[in-house]
Amino acid sequence: NFISFIKKQSKQILIPWFCFELINKMFVILNDFSFENILYRILTPPNTGLWFFSALFFAKIFCYVVINYVKFRGVLLSSGLLLLLAALVMNQYNLLPNVLAFQNGLAACFFVSLGYEKKKKGFSNKILKFGLVIYVCCILGLKLLKLPFPILDAGVSNVGWVFLPIILVMTISGSFAGLLVCKWINHCR
Repeated sequence: NFISFIKKQSKQILIPWFCFELINKMFVILNDFSFENILYRILTPPNTGLWFFSALFFAKIFCYVVINYVKFRGVLLSSGLLLLLAALVMNQYNLLPNVLAFQNGLAACFFVSLGYEKKKKGFSNKILKFGLVIYVCCILGLKLLKLPFPILDAGVSNVGWVFLPIILVMTISGSFAGLLVCKWINHCR
């Protein structure tokens, strides 16, 4: 049930996250041991390089709710994609502060939902190979055109909003390429 799922995810994701955050804050405080720094570190919410813990927690809860309470086929991936777009828009226009990596969690919903869909029905090798080809072509195209490679975190940190289509194509095809490489590794002795 939902409560058991939350408890399990809290043990597996939130407790390690809080422990790593505490260790991180202690090292930062020890590096600059002043009253102002201690107070600042205690009062600010965690939002370090460990953002993926909270993003994964949020995304797994989202997928659990959609899988167990929404009975329409295709809602998981499409709603995950909409949340990815929402995260990109929020980040690009600074609509909301990214407290506890909330925007990263929205962006992660698509990738976690892709993992759930892969488990449920699997993707054919044709789709995965097609994704690999598209991903490599995008990388080569960006390199040949001397365009910057977009970095997808909670938003688009190094390129403009104009790059949204290429970001989505690279994100989806790159995910398929990653799944294909995982299949290859799995078959390797």
